[in-house]
Amino acid sequence: MSDEVLEPRVEEFSYESGKKTFEKNLNYAQPLKKNTDLARISGIALSLFGLIMLFLRNDPPHEETKDSKGFELPGMTYEQVDLTKGQYSRVEDVKNVEQKNKAKNFAKIKLSPPKLITRSVKIKIPPGSEVRAQLINGASNGLVKAKLLDDLMAAGELLLSAGTIVIGQGASGEDRLFIKFNKAVFEDGSISQLQAEAADTSDKIMGLKGSKIASHATKMAASAGLNFLAGASAALEDTQGEQGAVVTKPTMRNAILHGTAKAAVEEANNIASQYKNAPTILAVKVGTEILVIFNDDGG
Repeated sequence: MSDEVLEPRVEEFSYESGKKTFEKNLNYAQPLKKNTDLARISGIALSLFGLIMLFLRNDPPHEETKDSKGFELPGMTYEQVDLTKGQYSRVEDVKNVEQKNKAKNFAKIKLSPPKLITRSVKIKIPPGSEVRAQLINGASNGLVKAKLLDDLMAAGELLLSAGTIVIGQGASGEDRLFIKFNKAVFEDGSISQLQAEAADTSDKIMGLKGSKIASHATKMAASAGLNFLAGASAALEDTQGEQGAVVTKPTMRNAILHGTAKAAVEEANNIASQYKNAPTILAVKVGTEILVIFNDDGG
């Protein structure tokens, strides 16, 4: 092995001449032609790999069948789009509930009307209590109605309110009409039993002062007229004296007058008999104010 020292040298290569030359004390770097080709090849390979992977990942193309031909989604305009669909609406909710309730067959329930609560059939009215009233109809023999003008109170309790109707029967006396009340009709339609009598407001005596019915006065006048006719007929007869006695002359005129007087006297006696046997009928005008005096507790 020789002791010769190797010195570095640089070789120059010319692509044009194809010659190599080396110089001393120069660093030599080989051209990167091979490395550049390798990079290009690697890039192409990676590109191909990427295309293959992309192709494998895509779905296979859809094959159009006969059934799918002609199927198209209907187009929708802006007006056909319901923007409120899917949102809560109280109005729609109420309508749905009402429709469901109408669809159900509910059993019909009959509700009874409110019942009228009537007063007690017996009112405890202290005897001697009195209240003002007014006749609703003309009072005479028969049915009589009167309306209370004031409230009837007893021990702070309202027994009969103003406006209550009392009903009774009237009976004529010699000079007064006596009325006995036995029922009270309240404003709510309920009825109660009671016992009371009508008194005249002028003297507070039982019975109402009234006037006699005109038919009786007419009969009295007729009776008086007939008696007068009988007397006049007798006075008009022609008389003559015979042996100290007055004798009616037997003439046609005297016969007519005598017959008229006799018939008038008989009819007058008949009318007077009917009037005497017939009961007196009195009448009291409608609207007359009276006193209703209670003589029992209504039992």
